[in-house]
Amino acid sequence: MKKIVGIIAAVAMAASVFGAEVSGAIRLSGDLFNYNGEKKEADALKLKNENMFWHSPVTFSVSTDNVGATWKWTDESGDTMKTGKWAIWFKPAEAIKVNLGTIDKSMNNDSIDWTNRLINYDNWGIAVDFSAGGFSARLSLVNNKDSFFFLNGDEGKKANTNAVDSRLKIKENAKKAYYEGLGIEEKDADETQKTNAENAAKAALDAYIALNEPSKTYIGEVNFYAEYAADFGTISAMYDAKDSFTINSIGAGYKGSFGDVTIFADGAVYLVKDCDTTFGGDFDIKYNANGLGFESYTQYKSAPTGKGSLMEIAKVTYALDNGMTPYLYFKDANFMAKNFACTIKPGFTASFGAMSYEMAVQFDIANKVNISVPVNFSVKF
Repeated sequence: MKKIVGIIAAVAMAASVFGAEVSGAIRLSGDLFNYNGEKKEADALKLKNENMFWHSPVTFSVSTDNVGATWKWTDESGDTMKTGKWAIWFKPAEAIKVNLGTIDKSMNNDSIDWTNRLINYDNWGIAVDFSAGGFSARLSLVNNKDSFFFLNGDEGKKANTNAVDSRLKIKENAKKAYYEGLGIEEKDADETQKTNAENAAKAALDAYIALNEPSKTYIGEVNFYAEYAADFGTISAMYDAKDSFTINSIGAGYKGSFGDVTIFADGAVYLVKDCDTTFGGDFDIKYNANGLGFESYTQYKSAPTGKGSLMEIAKVTYALDNGMTPYLYFKDANFMAKNFACTIKPGFTASFGAMSYEMAVQFDIANKVNISVPVNFSVKF
């Protein structure tokens, strides 16, 4: 951690010499209390140190009018810090911006969890942005870090297994045949039988690859996004193709404001080789006036088999004059699931100087009820 602070200080000093803008944040989260209803166990005062990059504990950015860079650090168990999300951008012309490193883009997403959208990507690659008037577009070539976007021969064949992994019919049919051979249903299987079923599914997948996936050039992920903004709102479209164009997503959306109300809606179609076509849709409505805020986000996704999933998230906030904002949060990840499960979380956000913080009481309700008191602290500079 001392090394990271030293790096930030050195870069900030150098940036000030060249007149660059510098910003950063340090975040810390934990649980003051946690009760596990399933295990009937309780613990208290836990600081979490296993975070994800999308809410990194340390971020740092530096930029001028035409060049910029961002670093993100996260931590793992054992207090090991690592970085893997950094990016550099530059503008060779006023209407063009080139992005190198971590590339991310999505369709409309909610501002409750900030993680829900129909199509998105977040990986390593290159993207070129173009903007003129109300029109903007981005073309991205994305791949895993330390991997080539184009692979050929046996390497391409090996990489293509990532796409085949998503072909649900092959694996599900193999598992079904395995359980039928034993004369049992999956829900009655023990751990050994479940492992054997997974191995049977993998073997069926490997056999399919050998017969149907000849050695060929492998192409990573291609994404194209475009939007047009005018007085009536913003319309957008997105196309994403993964693993040599075997996994394709096509979507379109609209976002607009009407007085104190903002809405967006999206639709998407998912085309996966050797699988049934599936689709998804979402709708978000947000109201904010006189300190009162409300947002509701609904998302539906169909499934190759079964009845799909329907998610609902809602949050009500009220800003007080003293700077504190109480809120009530609700989430049901799938209203169509066989068993009811949801999260209810009353809490508040506030600030102390440059530090913002949040505290809540969270109820995770399923067969049993888990209760926790999560806290978050963030200092921005």
